[in-house]
Amino acid sequence: MRSIFKLLKLLIILLVLLSSVLLYRTFQFQQDKVNYDKINLISMDYEAAVKRFAQSLQIKTISYQNPEDRDPNAIIEFHQFLLQSFPRLHQQLELTKINQYSLLYHWKGESDLNQHQTKPKPILLMAHFDVVPINPSTLDQWQYPPFDGVVAEQTIWGRGALDDKSAVVSLMEAVEQLISSGFKPNRDIYISLGHDEEVGGLEGAAKTAEYLKSKAVEFEFVLDEGGFLTQDIIKGVKLPIGVIGVAEKGYLSLKLTTQSAGGHSSVPPDITSIGRLSRALVAIEEHPFKPRLVAATRGLLQTLGLQMPFAKRLVMANLWLFEPFVLQQMSHSPLTNASIRTTQALTVFNAGSKENVLPTEASAIVNLRLLPGDNLKQVLSQVVTTINDPLVKVESLRGIEATSISDFESYNFELLSKTLQQVSPEADILIAPNLLSGGTDSKHFISLSENVYRLNGVKVDKTSFSGFHGINEHLAIDEYKRSINFYYQLIRHLND
Repeated sequence: MRSIFKLLKLLIILLVLLSSVLLYRTFQFQQDKVNYDKINLISMDYEAAVKRFAQSLQIKTISYQNPEDRDPNAIIEFHQFLLQSFPRLHQQLELTKINQYSLLYHWKGESDLNQHQTKPKPILLMAHFDVVPINPSTLDQWQYPPFDGVVAEQTIWGRGALDDKSAVVSLMEAVEQLISSGFKPNRDIYISLGHDEEVGGLEGAAKTAEYLKSKAVEFEFVLDEGGFLTQDIIKGVKLPIGVIGVAEKGYLSLKLTTQSAGGHSSVPPDITSIGRLSRALVAIEEHPFKPRLVAATRGLLQTLGLQMPFAKRLVMANLWLFEPFVLQQMSHSPLTNASIRTTQALTVFNAGSKENVLPTEASAIVNLRLLPGDNLKQVLSQVVTTINDPLVKVESLRGIEATSISDFESYNFELLSKTLQQVSPEADILIAPNLLSGGTDSKHFISLSENVYRLNGVKVDKTSFSGFHGINEHLAIDEYKRSINFYYQLIRHLND
């Protein structure tokens, strides 16, 4: 009896200590946040700038999966649009065409250095001007025709408004304005505009990266698309959230194939090629990769936790204890599940030609998105082990490793955070790191910089974000102004 009493007493003491630790960490859980003074919008002809942006949306720079379907004349037309719209930029910056269609601009820095100073490393600002196709069956659902570049309801409408011509044209506007004002950078600034990001960037951004590597160029940081300002999207968080992508997942497509003798369906074997392949696919779905929190996702959760109700804040402040619970909860939603594990999706299945004929072959494609820390070889091996059937052939169609995770406690990350806050009218903004489930052209530049970030300086809500690769793609005029000012101030800050 006495021993039981001692055990209970010990348990009570441990619970009190644990509660004290949890509460202490929760009350100490706060962000060392700097409030930056707001910057007034630059003085320029915004009406003309919006017209130029709308004009860019009228040019059908569509990337198709089959490169032969691409219209090179549309790309050349877009080149001409940039040349005519931004004459000072084209006089001041050196232009190199990569693989005919992608553009690389070099703005040479004019730094006054003494013999003991080192010229700052260059930076690379990226965007892409190709867009995804329109599904013809959805044309009647568009509020305005997707390639008319309509300006209405204080909004610019059209394919590419969000992804990614807003970044292309607003960046060019910012540089044009800076040159007009007499600004001269104290370091080299490169601008890379890709023509095939929507199909992987292998002919555009990848070739641009190869070119820069051959010139031994290394960047202080790289900035591409991939993060936005959002609000009222995450339950319990009222402040606007600016997410900056610090990493992106890898990509692997596997083709699974089974074969059999075929024959008449009236005398089937114990298992057909379709049955064998189906077993393999079921095994894959029933054995997902283990979840884990990578640094980018952990950083996002902890930033959001600062604004959550006390109970959730306590959890986020003590992930050392509650991480298994958090992972379990995040697994229930496809959106959050994608940020905690290597995902696998069955996307294509082909077999059979007639209802009474046994197919000699069945095939399927599985698309995987790799969490940073997982690699292609390891993931392929796990899929083969999961299938556990030597009669199912597994071959890799295309693979790209997950990127490294850029430092989100660095000066460069803080510079992006500072700039976004300064040009935003919102009183307060949360800035958080993020892991991208999709891919951007920036993945091709990982070897050229340790600091690769992904951020569009615009704010989106559920309605506008639904147009991303979808119907009624659009961007508010005020958000386009914010984007111009974001790039303008960012480049100015580089001289500080």
